[in-house]
Amino acid sequence: MRTFIGIDLGSTTTKSVLVDENLEVLGRGITNSRSNYDVAARVSKQEAKIAARFTLFRNALGKDAEHLLSHLERNFRLEQFLSALAQLEGACMGYLDHPRFMEIKAALRQALDGVFRKIEGEAQAIYAPGAARKSDFFRDIAGSRFMNLAEAASREADIPFETMLNIYDKSIIEVESLVDPDDTVASQMRNGLARSLASVEGTGVDGGKALAALGTVLGIELEETYVVGTGYGRVRLPFPKEH
Repeated sequence: MRTFIGIDLGSTTTKSVLVDENLEVLGRGITNSRSNYDVAARVSKQEAKIAARFTLFRNALGKDAEHLLSHLERNFRLEQFLSALAQLEGACMGYLDHPRFMEIKAALRQALDGVFRKIEGEAQAIYAPGAARKSDFFRDIAGSRFMNLAEAASREADIPFETMLNIYDKSIIEVESLVDPDDTVASQMRNGLARSLASVEGTGVDGGKALAALGTVLGIELEETYVVGTGYGRVRLPFPKEH
């Protein structure tokens, strides 16, 4: 499928829109701009593609899919969150081999493990139906919970709170520079649908039909025919004169 993507790269948020050959909007994406505008553009574009997949899934199943789709979107975001959280934990643990942490390495590892297990345990509640979130950005959600939990964990382990925050600050920058490949996103969507079908009754959609429809949608190639940018994106993305 030929698609056309426009990206507005701003100082705080980056937004994108994806349209098909008939100029129908299939998806929109938004992310925080980070310190790396190029990564922000890629993430925003990926978010627009994800939204387009949801649109195609809705179109494939018809109006009866709305209830299921709302749960799929929520559970997909849960899968995304858990994946990013695992990446963040891995990055944090990777810093413990630094010589400066040698004397408190064991205590730091235990404290960090406790913090991440608690956030992991809270994830389903964070993405429960009707749950209120001040932000949908991973950095904001994970950062808020990490700071709250790390303060108590550092006291219990008798290690500096600032040390845990320093490790987090370095690690979140690493994680935010990563963009999940399409096959990872597809796996997250499949897992999200499996969660939805297992936990939601009365969706009005046959489970087998929903799984088949998602498989078909994920098999559609969203060809990037043109990608253009505005804002800071004008200097980072191609902007053909004919457009």
